[in-house]
Amino acid sequence: MATLQQLLDFFEYLYPSHFALPDDRTGLQIKGDRSQISRVLVALELNQEVFLKALKHRIDFLYLHHPPIWNPLFTLTIDDPWCRMITRLFHEGISVLAHHTNLDIYPGGIADQWVSILQLQGKVKSLSPKSSASFKIITYVPPNYLETVAQSLFQSGAGVIGQYRSCSFQIEGIGTFLPIEGAQPFLGKVGNREKVKEIRIEVTFSDPRLINQLVDAIKSTHPYQNPVIDIYPLCSNSSVFEGLGRLVVLNQPLKWKSFIKYLKPLLKNESSLFNRKDFGNSTLQKIALCPGSGGSLLDKVILEKAEVYISGDLSHHEIEELKLYQIEYIPVPHGDGERLGLKMIFANLKNSALEHLPEVVFLFEDELDGEDSKISG
Repeated sequence: MATLQQLLDFFEYLYPSHFALPDDRTGLQIKGDRSQISRVLVALELNQEVFLKALKHRIDFLYLHHPPIWNPLFTLTIDDPWCRMITRLFHEGISVLAHHTNLDIYPGGIADQWVSILQLQGKVKSLSPKSSASFKIITYVPPNYLETVAQSLFQSGAGVIGQYRSCSFQIEGIGTFLPIEGAQPFLGKVGNREKVKEIRIEVTFSDPRLINQLVDAIKSTHPYQNPVIDIYPLCSNSSVFEGLGRLVVLNQPLKWKSFIKYLKPLLKNESSLFNRKDFGNSTLQKIALCPGSGGSLLDKVILEKAEVYISGDLSHHEIEELKLYQIEYIPVPHGDGERLGLKMIFANLKNSALEHLPEVVFLFEDELDGEDSKISG
């Protein structure tokens, strides 16, 4: 079992909430009173089916992609089934965490899972790269303690660059110090000037809220009484791997007929979409995609001169605009496409949990059967 805070820290480590868009509702939406959590249900959104599964299978914690509470609550009424679900979850002590746009933006999120599902090989970048300030934390460590201090920083959320974790720079040097009366030096003696080998370790991070946590991580694992800790703000930058949507430039042009075969996992009935058009021997090389609603990225898709756009929820006028630029639109139902990506994330999540939360059972919504009944108060 695990505490609620351990669960929140685990999900924050995997998909940091500060990557969410400013107007998003990412975060803990219902804080239950269960002190120990043993069963976690992962689902796309809160609906009657997921709600009943949570009750039937004794779920302690719901991890959702779509935030169930979006607009401010002005009133709760027993006549509203949605209100009854929310109040019942609270009454049962079940916590609800939503990771929305941070799960879309962060490397390894739903958009990147689509790239994997489609087996696309080529250069991948975000359609709308996320600009953010970042920071660097530096400390100086005796060689025998380097790995311990480094791991404490990585586990606290530092060292993530694009699609890579545990990133650092290390260089050996000489540190000097003179312990005075009252000091309790780890190395050397009071009154003697010392010269010792040290490793300088530099690690970057992007969330300023991590500063205190990272400083505490160093102090708790560093052997020195007063370790030197430097923190620098870095220039704002955009990561090509972090942001909404993905653009894939294939290593080699691909025939449309072959590409359609790769679409089957995303589409329930691809024949109804493509039999109406003869692609012949034509090829494509630039593929744009955005799980969920893709209308906001239309300008980016056109600017990048993509040949196809795979997304959902486009309006009639948006589809017509794509046609003007000879961009083929492949519609994927909002919920179906995101649920498929979330299912792949779930597999990675379970593997991480084996290391960090081995006593917690993680379940996906498709694995469980529900009750055919109405929601009661």
